[in-house]
Amino acid sequence: MIITRKEAVCMYFSQECTDENYEKFSKKIEDFGVDVGGMDICYLEDPRKPVVVSLVRILADPYQYKRYITNSLVSSTIESVKEKPELTTELQVVKFINYVYLPDVQLNELAYKEMNINMKDIFNTVNMYTDIMINRSVQSFSTWCQKKGILLFNAPMNRKRQKTSEKTSSVRLRRVYVLKQEYLDNLAESIINYIPEFQKHINNLKEKGYSIVGYARKSEGKETDETRYRLLERMVDCLKSRSLVNMVFVSPCCSSSSPLTSRDLKGKSIALEKIAGVHGNTQDLINYLDTTDDNVCLVIVDYSGLSTNVNDLKQFQPQEVKKNIIDQLPFKHETTVINREIILEDPSVLSIFNCRTNTNQRSKDI
Repeated sequence: MIITRKEAVCMYFSQECTDENYEKFSKKIEDFGVDVGGMDICYLEDPRKPVVVSLVRILADPYQYKRYITNSLVSSTIESVKEKPELTTELQVVKFINYVYLPDVQLNELAYKEMNINMKDIFNTVNMYTDIMINRSVQSFSTWCQKKGILLFNAPMNRKRQKTSEKTSSVRLRRVYVLKQEYLDNLAESIINYIPEFQKHINNLKEKGYSIVGYARKSEGKETDETRYRLLERMVDCLKSRSLVNMVFVSPCCSSSSPLTSRDLKGKSIALEKIAGVHGNTQDLINYLDTTDDNVCLVIVDYSGLSTNVNDLKQFQPQEVKKNIIDQLPFKHETTVINREIILEDPSVLSIFNCRTNTNQRSKDI
């Protein structure tokens, strides 16, 4: 869901979304921040719930205080023309396409317009923001989009005849909601900046005294011990390089549904000293949580990297773990934060862990 800053400002003051109201209440937000170095509107998790926060806090942690998308064409008339932001990975491109072209929209999102569009138009727009597709044809790009599960393929398709001076041809069109041109640069920049802002948030937690603890597990399988060591070591490396964890605990051989407290008590023996950078197994993690005085942020790669046993997770809620971060950067270019107080208020939020319909490669880097 994309909500513009204009919509958010009017929403915050419970006003109709008009240019006049936007200008009026944007000025009011400016007035709020006169004595604190400025304020702006942002959101924490749900963009439908805007809040006004000091610019100092927003700039210090843009991952936590997310700003709304703005009209980049307005700023370009004031500033010198800048080069377009460049998406550098396929995951970033997938994220970009899935935001720009929607089969449907929630509520009345003013940032979108409904229109018929063909794959050539989409291909040309994507190539404005990346060089990744430069050697592909339109047909090859279309096949790539289908393999990546791009959402716009859920939209209805129709054919339209086009006449040129030489011939008449049939063009495939899809009826989708397209993000308006003036918001594309801002969207691309937010996607590119996502990981640096996430890592800045992790460093902010460290400065507040949090211990950033990673956890990884490997399911039972037929691979050799050498392969198992190698895959676990990759998971450990990913947790350290992407999520900047201070320490990592692993469960070398367990199912995703096994109770956490029963892991690594018995079963297949794996020498943890053969896995570089590991601080212990699941039992060592439990002992650490029982003895530490630090607030802990527990980081895992994908939901199944911790557990798919929701009932067990409801029982396993050490009071030291104040935050859980689910790193899905290699699969979706996103992370999710679940705070302890949210779990205590509504344990049903843990149902999201019951999600293993396919197997994501947790040892995969970005």
